[in-house]
Amino acid sequence: MNLVNNDLQVHNNGAMQAAAQATNSQQAAEFSNALETAQQTIKIKKGDTVSELAEKYHTTTQAVAQVNRLNDPDFILAGQNLTIPGRAQISAAAQPTSMVNDAGTVASLANVDLDEGASARSSNSLEPTLNGEEKSARDYIIQHESSNNYNARNGRYIGKYQLDQNYLHGDFSPANQEKVAAQYVQQRYGSWTNAQKHWVKNHWY
Repeated sequence: MNLVNNDLQVHNNGAMQAAAQATNSQQAAEFSNALETAQQTIKIKKGDTVSELAEKYHTTTQAVAQVNRLNDPDFILAGQNLTIPGRAQISAAAQPTSMVNDAGTVASLANVDLDEGASARSSNSLEPTLNGEEKSARDYIIQHESSNNYNARNGRYIGKYQLDQNYLHGDFSPANQEKVAAQYVQQRYGSWTNAQKHWVKNHWY
C-alpha cells in the first residue's frame, strides 16, 4: 500500500508541476506581449509638451527624451512623430504570479524580489546621511522617480533613483543604487538641491 501511495504522490506532484509550468509559460507570454505593446508612436499636436505627454501616457519626461534622443525636451514641433515608451499598463491577469524552482516547488512571485532578496521598498538605513535641504531635495526626487522603491523599473531605468542601467553595470543592489546615485548627482549637478531644481523644471534629472 505504501508503494502504491508513493507512486500516486509522485504522479500527482509531477502533474501539478507540469500544470504550473504550463500556466507560467502562458502568463510569461502574456506579460511579454503586454510589455511589447506598451511602446507606441504618436504625432505631436500644437501645444503638446513632452512633460504633459509623459504624464498622459504614464511615463517620464526623461524616458521620452532618452528614447527619442531629444537634446532639449522642451523643444518639439507639431507634426513630429514621438515614440512613447510608457510604463507598461499590464492587467493583473497578465502578470506572472508564480514560478517553479529547480526542485519543482511552486513559489509565488509576490514573495520573490527582483533584486535577489532585497526588499521591494527602500530601507532608509542604506541612504548616505544628508541634512536639511540636501535631504529634502533627495527625498523629493526619490518620491517622484519611484515612490521609494529599489525594484521600480521603467525600460532601461532601474530602481529607486531610476538610474540608467548602464550606470549600474549590472549591479542593481540597493547599496550600489545609493552609491551610483550619489556619484551621478555630485558629478552632474554638484548637489541634490541643484538636481531637484532641474527635476522641477524638466521632470527628470
